Amino acid sequence: MSDNPQDDDGFAAITLELVRFMRFFEQWQQDIDFRQPGAAQQRLRECHASTLATLPAQLAPHAALRSAARQLQAIEALWSRAVARLLAGAGADFPLAFIESRRLWCEGLALAYGLRNECHVLEDYWSSAECAPLTRPVNHAPADALPPTGVMLQAATDVHAGYALYVPESHTPSNRLPLIVALHGAYGHGHEYLWTWMRVAHSAGALLLAPKSRAPTWSLLEPDVDISSVRAMLGAVAAQYHYDAQRVLLSGLSDGGSFAYCLGLSCPSLFSAVAPIAGVLHPIMDALLRARHGLELPLLVVHGARDFIFDVRSVRSHCALLDKLGYQLTYTELPEWGHAYTDAINERLVWPWFSTSAA
Repeated sequence: MSDNPQDDDGFAAITLELVRFMRFFEQWQQDIDFRQPGAAQQRLRECHASTLATLPAQLAPHAALRSAARQLQAIEALWSRAVARLLAGAGADFPLAFIESRRLWCEGLALAYGLRNECHVLEDYWSSAECAPLTRPVNHAPADALPPTGVMLQAATDVHAGYALYVPESHTPSNRLPLIVALHGAYGHGHEYLWTWMRVAHSAGALLLAPKSRAPTWSLLEPDVDISSVRAMLGAVAAQYHYDAQRVLLSGLSDGGSFAYCLGLSCPSLFSAVAPIAGVLHPIMDALLRARHGLELPLLVVHGARDFIFDVRSVRSHCALLDKLGYQLTYTELPEWGHAYTDAINERLVWPWFSTSAA
């Protein structure tokens, strides 16, 4: 038996089955309707039975010889726990089940990302044809030492909350890369929301900063609490990685989308473009809007017509106001989308728009 899992057709087939579940579950989290989860639960039950549930027996013969097989066993265990929690969730408990399952899903994603060099189909999972790199001339100034790359977690300090950071493995200090700042939704975490942008950042060669809010959600009533925190994070990242300040995309989901408006229009010099997703303009923004603050900042607003948290009619009204005030607005309404995760939206809508806006 070869030491390289890719040389073993049986092992490659196992990995392909795992990726089949990954693609299904990623889409499942984007399509879920929290008000009526029954049909989605049934689809999840069926996919799990035909993919993950078959893996323990298939992996067992490989586990004694291959660390990759043991890692896949750990991933399968995490994701099977996530599925079990989701299938047990009912009524008011289902949103909590979803949050708990998301944590397990992201733990497994981190392990799977670490295996991509050994299992090529996992590398394919994080590759996207829609996310070509934004090329800029390279500064060939010498560097004394290479800073760390990959996914890193930074603990909270006195000046900022905790955050997750992804630095492309190909990064060198001689090239200033674009930066994506991705704001999670209410009760979320940066180290989880980061994964909705991972395919984009990995494929496009972009730094990815996923902050945690100081409280369970973003401080819209006292914006400076989180504005000062994110500014401190940006300073810490800039000190080590020298990102391209002319190519900084700010985006966020739900409450993170609402705070993206606030952060972006409060500090327009920090960002090249802002893309709120499934968020709304908070009344705290009134003074900024009256002053036309951040008028030069390109805005992409993405919202689902079936959003049951922030009614699409309010978002249409907010966009009409922004347009009347003279903001550089692009509004994209998704007729079949509700209020869920954003992997495909980030990859197929937001990044291509930003690539054009930041050209």
